[in-house]
Amino acid sequence: MNTRVSEPAAVAVVRHGTRTWVLHDGGHLRFGRSTGVDIPVATQPADLTISRSAGCLDATGRGVLVTNESVRRTMYLQAVPGPEIEVKPGMTVGTAPHERSRIVLLGGHEARYVLDIRSAARGPSTGAARPQAVIAGDPTSPAFARRDLTPVQRRYLAALCEPLLTPVAGVSSATYLQIANRCGVSDRTVRNCLDGLRQSLAADHGVPGLVRQDRPAPGGQGDNFLRALAGWAIDSGNITPDDLSRLDR
Repeated sequence: MNTRVSEPAAVAVVRHGTRTWVLHDGGHLRFGRSTGVDIPVATQPADLTISRSAGCLDATGRGVLVTNESVRRTMYLQAVPGPEIEVKPGMTVGTAPHERSRIVLLGGHEARYVLDIRSAARGPSTGAARPQAVIAGDPTSPAFARRDLTPVQRRYLAALCEPLLTPVAGVSSATYLQIANRCGVSDRTVRNCLDGLRQSLAADHGVPGLVRQDRPAPGGQGDNFLRALAGWAIDSGNITPDDLSRLDR
C-alpha cells in the first residue's frame, strides 16, 4: 500500500521578470544579486548597488514574511492597493492581509527591481479589500488594541490615514502639512499632537516602530514614523473608513 505524503499548502506565488516561484507553507526563498540565491535579482547586467543577499521570504499560515538581509540598503514593501512600508536593514514585515504585494529594490541609475507576491490561496482579487498597513508587530497583540483617543487625536489620525482608506487607495499616508491643511490648523499643532501620541503609544503600550530605539527621535524627524503610526491606527481598528467623516464636520 502506497502512502502519499501531502505537500504543504501553497501560500504565495512570487514573480520576478518572466520567472515564477511557488512558496509553500514553511517555505523559504532568498533573493539578491548572488547567483547562489533562489531568486537572482539585478544579475544581467550586474547592478552592484543591490546586495548579494538582499533579503528572504518565509511563508507562514498568515502570509509571507519579508526580511531585509542587506547591511546598508533599504527596500520597500508595497501593498496593492495599500501602503508602502520602508523595510530597513534587519527589519521583517509581513504581507498579510493583502492578496498582492510588491518588493521594490532601488538600484543604480534609478533602476527598480520588483518582486510581485500574490496569495496562492485566494487567487486573483475580485474586489478591493480594505487597505491596511503592514508593520513589524502582531496586530492581535495588546499593543494593537483600540485606545481611548481624544477627539483631536482621532481627527488628526483620520487625516493621516485618509490616503490609505479612500476608494482609490494611495501608497503612503499623509504628511504633517497635508494633515494640517485638511484639518485647518498649523502643521506645528499637528506635529506636536501626533509626535506626543506615538511617544505615548511606544512607551506606555509597547507599539513597535514608532520611535527610535537608541534615543528619542530628534525634533523634525517625526515624518519618518508617520507610516508606522498610520499602520498601527488601521491595523488596530483605531481608525476605520467611518472615521473619515470626522474630517468634514
